[in-house]
Amino acid sequence: LDVSDIDLVSFEGFYQTIWDSSFEVSDYEYRNEVVEDEDFTFNEDSYQKAVCEAYTKQWERWLQQYVCKDIKLSFVGVQHPLAYNFSTDTIQVKIGLSSEAKKAIIAKVRNHREEIAGWIKENHSSSDGFWSFLSNDIKDWNRAALFTHTSDRQEAYLAYMLYYIVKAEIGAKNGDDRLEMMAYYNIFEQMSITEFITYPGNNKAA
Repeated sequence: LDVSDIDLVSFEGFYQTIWDSSFEVSDYEYRNEVVEDEDFTFNEDSYQKAVCEAYTKQWERWLQQYVCKDIKLSFVGVQHPLAYNFSTDTIQVKIGLSSEAKKAIIAKVRNHREEIAGWIKENHSSSDGFWSFLSNDIKDWNRAALFTHTSDRQEAYLAYMLYYIVKAEIGAKNGDDRLEMMAYYNIFEQMSITEFITYPGNNKAA
């Protein structure tokens, strides 16, 4: 397997997004008539790590389902920005691609070429106050750009291309929110905020 370190570029971060724990925590306070830090503590770090691990698994499932079954993702860590005005939290993963997976990626790009070319143009054109480090022309997003480790910004090209392929396959034409919402519902079906809440005397929340 050929391994790259990529960020899951679809992830919107924790700050003021659907992944922000404060909404879930205040809902819990309201329903149970308790107050955070007075009655219970919430472990934000564990919560964020659990979300990022589950999010990585969700993306691995999507990549296996929509691109190629032998794509492997493993969670590495979450990176927090120093300030949230220009950037947000990123999920860092390792991705393993077989030669089959690479062929499948190229084939999918051909299938959705027009749509993906539009997204590349839209999201990677430099403008006032925004400097794009990636080309805004799909012609430059070739095999070398995606898979050759010595080529400039290979891991970013690969990360965005996989995101665009899944987006095109799922048909998330109405913006990116749909993918995030799908990930959110899938993850919170299997995970509860109470797992990260403890009461004095070390009792987990019921």
